[in-house]
Amino acid sequence: MKCVISHPNIAPYIKESVLAYQENGALVKFYTTYFQHPQYPFTQRLIRFFPWLEQEFKRRSIEEINYSYLKGNPFHEMLRIISARLNISWVENRVWQWNDRKFDNWVAGNLKPGIEWVHTYEHAALSTIRKAKALNMISFYEQPSQHHLYLSRILEDQLNKYPELNSPATKLMYDRNAIQCDARKDLELAECDYIICNSSFTQKTLKLAGIREDKIIMIPYGFPETSFELPKRQPSKKFTFLYAGNQNLRKGIHILYKAWKACNFDPAKAELILVGESQLPDSLRNDLPASVKFIPNIPHAELMSYYQKANVFVLPTLADGFGMVVSEAMSQGLPVITTDTSGGPDIINNRVNGLIVESDNIPALRDELRWCFENPDKLIEIGNNAFLTAQAYPWSSYRKRLIAEVLSRVELHQRSNRNSRNN
Repeated sequence: MKCVISHPNIAPYIKESVLAYQENGALVKFYTTYFQHPQYPFTQRLIRFFPWLEQEFKRRSIEEINYSYLKGNPFHEMLRIISARLNISWVENRVWQWNDRKFDNWVAGNLKPGIEWVHTYEHAALSTIRKAKALNMISFYEQPSQHHLYLSRILEDQLNKYPELNSPATKLMYDRNAIQCDARKDLELAECDYIICNSSFTQKTLKLAGIREDKIIMIPYGFPETSFELPKRQPSKKFTFLYAGNQNLRKGIHILYKAWKACNFDPAKAELILVGESQLPDSLRNDLPASVKFIPNIPHAELMSYYQKANVFVLPTLADGFGMVVSEAMSQGLPVITTDTSGGPDIINNRVNGLIVESDNIPALRDELRWCFENPDKLIEIGNNAFLTAQAYPWSSYRKRLIAEVLSRVELHQRSNRNSRNN
């Protein structure tokens, strides 16, 4: 059985799916934009002339994949990177949408008979799905985030409660281009054969949108590779709560602000560190206590040192398909507070290996923050259990589960086709 997989990016979960197909012997080609590989001359030459690109390319390293399986089309994605450096959100957003359509058309143009299935991802799949159908290939469409209708309801509710959140970055989530993008995703969901999602929460939002349950395959993402022993903590003088990632409405950062202020911690004893780019209005920070600290985007290796120094990781998300920072923190033995609108409930037992709170519930989040501060000894046990959870379900287990789920559908599909021809 042979397949192709395509995505304009190379996030960890994408790389793991490519590895799964390579390990199984099914992979024919991985179509992407640009990547770093010792045998790929494009990125090596660019780094030589533009050293500032090296860090960006490291995030696209895919050395584990046999080079013969890789095919890149970097031009349009490089334009997106250039547009991002302009720091104008709407420009980057338009270029991103244009790039995804161009990429999708390019992948579709490369499909040839002899492939049993394609594995595509939201935003960049419609032309590929249609070409696959014309060539009698099965299409697996991966949905890493919640359905857009669920997010739309959240946006409406939150902007009614907190109109001050309506920043330029927030408006991009519901403007005319966003509506057109969502309409395209609806077509992708309708026309693909199967949908792969990463959490019970994502599955729930798909079903609420009218997607048939038998079309959905739910496979939680795996945990990053852990050491054999629990990493040694490097506690700071203060009790440290940590958040990492973009700071926007969907991540519930404004909820965290309010819960933190309600805790009224002594700044000499507790601090909240937020790492990453803020996409919220600066005015929201005006009345925050001195115990809240902001750190811009940092290299991943540096972020790991923050995991090791923190006491608790907090992801107050209103909607996250999975929330890979949760599994990353747990793999470092760091206790996590997250919400029921994420992949957290699939991998966390409350007060055993993490903490789950109701999303958009300021008092509930406040109470959990206080509980963590008041129970450091219990947190150590929770962190140990989080580490053991990560050890029990590494990415290798995810890859095996993905292959098993996909192959069972392929065989079912082919058997159905044989029966139809015989009848």
